[in-house]
Amino acid sequence: AAPSTRFSLMGEPRTPREPPVERDRAIAGGLDLVVAGGSLVTPEGVYPADVGVAAGRIAVLGAPGSLSGANTVDARGLHIFPGVIDPHTHPGNLRPFEQDIAEETLAAAAGGITAILGTIKCTRMGQPFREVTTAEDVCSYHEVFPLARAAVEGQAHVDVGFSYIIMDARHSREIPEYTERHGVQSFKFFVGNAGPSPWSGRVGMPVLGDDGVHYLGFREAARVGALAMIHAENQQVARLLRAELAAEAADLNAWARHSPGWLEAEAVSRAAAFAAQTGARLYAVHLTSAEGAAAVARAKAERPGQVLGETCPQYLVLNDRHPAGLLAKCAPPIHGPEDNEALWRALADGTIDCVGSDHIHQSRARKVVEGDVWRTNAGVPGHETLLPLLLSARRLSLPRVAAVTSANPARAFGLWPRKGAVAVGFDADLTLVDLGRRRVVHAADLVTSADFSPYEGMELSGWPVLAILRGRVIMQDGQPIGAPTGRYLGRDKPCET
Repeated sequence: AAPSTRFSLMGEPRTPREPPVERDRAIAGGLDLVVAGGSLVTPEGVYPADVGVAAGRIAVLGAPGSLSGANTVDARGLHIFPGVIDPHTHPGNLRPFEQDIAEETLAAAAGGITAILGTIKCTRMGQPFREVTTAEDVCSYHEVFPLARAAVEGQAHVDVGFSYIIMDARHSREIPEYTERHGVQSFKFFVGNAGPSPWSGRVGMPVLGDDGVHYLGFREAARVGALAMIHAENQQVARLLRAELAAEAADLNAWARHSPGWLEAEAVSRAAAFAAQTGARLYAVHLTSAEGAAAVARAKAERPGQVLGETCPQYLVLNDRHPAGLLAKCAPPIHGPEDNEALWRALADGTIDCVGSDHIHQSRARKVVEGDVWRTNAGVPGHETLLPLLLSARRLSLPRVAAVTSANPARAFGLWPRKGAVAVGFDADLTLVDLGRRRVVHAADLVTSADFSPYEGMELSGWPVLAILRGRVIMQDGQPIGAPTGRYLGRDKPCET
């Protein structure tokens, strides 16, 4: 059957009597690779199947033991997921873009991730790195795209696509050109922002658009079928609450209280109104709260098929009293255990469609100002723990994990039908997982060049043990292997909903 063009809820795994059997009749010269004896996980179910690969694409799905090829991967006892797509990462946030592409895509591969969407600032792409950017550093993405693409195609270990941050009216007006000339189909807006600050300059956003910039950007995104991503946080009210709270506390709980869930919900609702008026497809990133998830549910009910939600593992498993303390500081903040529960429910029932890591590289020394959450930097590394955190919780069926980590991001970001499924004709991107493998998280054992993890000491089960990108093994036993062969993911079609 043809792939659905709508996001659908995925039920419990089932094992049919016969595996799905598909074959590309154009196969010539046999199979380059066979992944044999594993359990294939799709959003529709779990099946025993062999996967045959030719010329970097999936060429055939067959019954166990039915395929042979030039090379064979023994997948007995393993679950074969579609290659994980991380839709929310930040290469170049706090250090040179090229360095993050070279080093942190190794961490992505180690986590079984085969493709990432980098949320990019023009001030951090292909330009000399500046610790603190100014308004003069903001340019058109046309000026820096060729250099950024070259960095990906020379140094990335996984495939990389871009989402552009919209800072000013020029960026909004140029959205149709970015889609046509760069193949970028997703654009991020900081709704409810309080204007530029020293923090925004340090992360490459010295200019932040107002509602007029956002309205214009939503309108232009709607014209070309692109995705309007939102950081949903009313920072104008949060700034006031911060001033009041800073006098009495400086811990993670105070950080959570300065930007409560209702402010996230207000920002989602306001952006949803802009999206409804302009016809834009809306994607709320890193949802943190029960109120935020409820606001997305309301927006979906009003515009079925046009609104999507995302959350991150840190908002599912960490809370504002977590022992990691300031190491767990994120923006927006992590909230309480009741918000963890609400987000898990929303992820299971389809209110939230995708999971991204919001991966940011930084060192512990750079991040933490001991005893002061207000001066501590936000952001955590998360590529390598994304999948184990979801699987360890056992809150989602295996098909639902495949949906939120691969199929749904592929559709949302214009990668379908190239990525997101183990099906004939798709790129041969596979993530093999040992559900029984248990491992304690230690930052020293992770591939990321960040030297801390907020999940330090947690024992997780369900670790990826092999990753295949377009038919080539890029990770084995948790270690990336081989030269960088990642490609730039230009998207030449509108995003699907």
